[in-house]
Amino acid sequence: EPRAPVSPVAATSAELLAAPTTSIKGIGPALGRALAERGLTTVEDLLWLVPRRWLDARALAELTAALAEAVDGDRVSARATVTAARMVRVRRRVWGEVRFAAALGGPPILTVRWFNVRGGIEARFPVGAEVALSGVVKKRGRFGEMANPDVLAIAGADRAGDVGAAGRIVPRYPDVAGVPPAKLRAACQAAVARAVGHVDDGVPAAVADRRALPALDVALTMLHAPAPTFTADEVAALEAARSPYHRRLAFAELFALGVVIA
Repeated sequence: EPRAPVSPVAATSAELLAAPTTSIKGIGPALGRALAERGLTTVEDLLWLVPRRWLDARALAELTAALAEAVDGDRVSARATVTAARMVRVRRRVWGEVRFAAALGGPPILTVRWFNVRGGIEARFPVGAEVALSGVVKKRGRFGEMANPDVLAIAGADRAGDVGAAGRIVPRYPDVAGVPPAKLRAACQAAVARAVGHVDDGVPAAVADRRALPALDVALTMLHAPAPTFTADEVAALEAARSPYHRRLAFAELFALGVVIA
């Protein structure tokens, strides 16, 4: 049975961490079940779900250049402009289809299809909107196609400037069947905002200080939401799992093993 959301004001640390994923806004019963199948049932589980990649959305490529450099099956991250958007209905199947150009007035060179929507694609992607997206591309000569890419930001046209992740370093998590990447990212960041200061990995503060390790709450926050001031080298360290924040998590595992052996 779904439990009622826990009030962060009145809850203890244990209650905050044990709260179900469905207590997070945007995670309903269906997404909660999909997360549970991956072993993610609580807010604490989301805190410990470390991203596997980080996309520096501060310097996305222009669409034409990104497609020209890609081969079939590559992940492409780029800026693009909406030229057309519509819902497609064929027999019992429904999907959203959006065409993108490199710039307003240019020819469409990328077709994107979303198969997990039932309507409203035209409102979400108005003609002329600038979009930052990332997805696996199928090449068709100089044209490309994507299915269910991760939308990092939408701005311009008749939107009020929903720049979203366009100026950020965007974490990408392990795939969870039935959970859109953007939903998973939002859920993990909501877990950080709610409970990151209450989690404990057993490493005493004095030990962490002697090893020049960041505090656990800082480490988890920077993994889930890297600071926009990170340098390219710091992003590369995240990608290679060599960051101070990865080092903190690895040390905690070894520390726990050492305590058991001792």
